[in-house]
Amino acid sequence: MFTENIEVEVVRDEYLPYPDVIFTCHPFDLQSRLIIRQPSLLVEVLSDSSEKKDRGFKWLQYKTMPSLLYYLLVDQYVTSVELFSRVENTDVSEL
Repeated sequence: MFTENIEVEVVRDEYLPYPDVIFTCHPFDLQSRLIIRQPSLLVEVLSDSSEKKDRGFKWLQYKTMPSLLYYLLVDQYVTSVELFSRVENTDVSEL
């Protein structure tokens, strides 16, 4: 688990966001301290300034990653979490 200053390589050498929390089990990722390439869970804590990007552009990019099984959005103002999960390693659906 990583919680800060770690990039996720979504598009090779092009798009490297910093999610709030990253979980990975991939051996290469566990050795890296700078870039995660095979995350299984990404968590974003929503704020007024980040919610639109976290739900929109970032989500569109994240769901193209084959390794990503779960995307969790946590609302810091309301008691609410949204979990998106990959179904049979193909589509992504909201739980």
